[in-house]
Amino acid sequence: MMKAKRLKSPWVEILLFIAAAPFVAILLFFGIIILGFGCPAVPASKMDKMQEGINQEEVRNILGSPSSIHTNNNGAIFWGYTRKLSFRHLTVRFENDSVTSYEEDDD
Repeated sequence: MMKAKRLKSPWVEILLFIAAAPFVAILLFFGIIILGFGCPAVPASKMDKMQEGINQEEVRNILGSPSSIHTNNNGAIFWGYTRKLSFRHLTVRFENDSVTSYEEDDD
């Protein structure tokens, strides 16, 4: 005896897709968030080249152009670096065109 083939309605597939889409979107969203927290503002290979005492030109050659530049009342200059999809931020502090400190923190 042969079994009859059951025909699927195209509506079943459409409804399954609609039902699954929000779950997929939520998983992607949280995946990006988790990856963003683990991603440094600057790759380790570039951070290894950073050191106190180098000048602005050397920093630009190592890290590229900063995302932001700020100056405080004491004349110190701060360059900020942020990578896309990252929640971390690197701040490089200059005094007299020389790096005095650099640190990465969470935004």
